[in-house]
Amino acid sequence: LFRSYYDHKLYVYHHISRAYKEGIKDFHVLKDLFLDEIKIRGIIENGNNEFYLLNVLNYLTLKNYGLENSSTGKEFRDFLNQNTLLQSGNWKPYKYWTSKQRSWWAGSAELTAALYLEALYN
Repeated sequence: LFRSYYDHKLYVYHHISRAYKEGIKDFHVLKDLFLDEIKIRGIIENGNNEFYLLNVLNYLTLKNYGLENSSTGKEFRDFLNQNTLLQSGNWKPYKYWTSKQRSWWAGSAELTAALYLEALYN
């Protein structure tokens, strides 16, 4: 079902991690699975490609589970801190959600900036 509206399952993991952070503690059983999947997926090095936002959401997923200081969490945090978007403020509308037929997609520069700032806030 997630593939109907999201380009990658890691976007869905982010939503589940937010529910966990907000009190749905039954989702703790997914913590190790998400960490393993994020480790496998790794950081996408090119900050200008369409999956840039995935780096931000991967870090937020780790952060929501209290894994921001894990080696994987630190790797994502370092990537985000060194990325030129932070210095330039050149926020882009990366694809976040898409219609089932893939005929249009949603995302905004404001969403990118808000999620990026959430990732760096602490």
